[in-house]
Amino acid sequence: TMDFDINRFIEAQDADGCYDKALKELKSGRIENEWISFLFPRLANVPGLGPDDGYAFGSVYEAAVFMSDTTLRGRLYDLSRVLQYHTEVSIHWVTECKVDSERLHSSITLANLLAPCSVWMELLNGYFDGEPHAPTLEAVGGEIEAYTTEWWSEYGARFFERAYFDSFCHESHNLSGEGRYATFMDMAKRGHSVTSLARRYLFNHWDFFDYYRTSGVESTLHFSACKLWRHAYGWLERHDESWASKFSDDFPYSSLTRDRNSTWETAAEEYDRLIAYILSDPHLADFALFRINDYSTLRASY
Repeated sequence: TMDFDINRFIEAQDADGCYDKALKELKSGRIENEWISFLFPRLANVPGLGPDDGYAFGSVYEAAVFMSDTTLRGRLYDLSRVLQYHTEVSIHWVTECKVDSERLHSSITLANLLAPCSVWMELLNGYFDGEPHAPTLEAVGGEIEAYTTEWWSEYGARFFERAYFDSFCHESHNLSGEGRYATFMDMAKRGHSVTSLARRYLFNHWDFFDYYRTSGVESTLHFSACKLWRHAYGWLERHDESWASKFSDDFPYSSLTRDRNSTWETAAEEYDRLIAYILSDPHLADFALFRINDYSTLRASY
């Protein structure tokens, strides 16, 4: 499941009318430093920003979830618009604290990376000489690249990316169940997990909390993993029943069962565990090889 709770920001901003008070303060050109962490959140573990007080993002993905929330993104935008009115003064006058000015710099840089906007660009121009926060850029570089690289195009996938994560969409027409799981196994051999690929897909669609899309991803991955399990088990049964029993004991089919607590993350993680087991088991090596060779929809070799 998600290892973060985005609602903590709304709860902190709503407590005692904090957001409204901050908005009023900013109109005078000043802001209390204890509010900056949840009004202008930044990434954790970026040098020069001080310790995490519970509101720093653990990843670019979490920051993107924050930015995809209409309320939180709207509030950050409104606060930034007010802050924009005071760019004739130093940022250190606005915050009176060097670390807080660094946090603002980092937060605005991150917001502009995830949702480019003239307001954040003008804040960078007005307060920071047009320069993004270098340590933040360095910290997010690899993760942003992972989310934006067009792996499906690079490997010559025969279907659009959505087809692999939504079995009910028209793009998935003619993509067989074998084709889906063989492609995911092929992707795993190239170094890409189902979880990272699903996260990339959602990241680029800004649908983190869109129930239709996330539930579609969950069900598609779940049923695809179930089909892979059944076909792998059937292969072992035909070749060595004792190894089929061992497979069932090591990785019981019941571990793929959905319940009310299931999410797309749990479905993806179980799928990754199953694929890792199959690719590492010598008794399933031929099964994986034949399925990838016969059914993978990736054209480019690795």
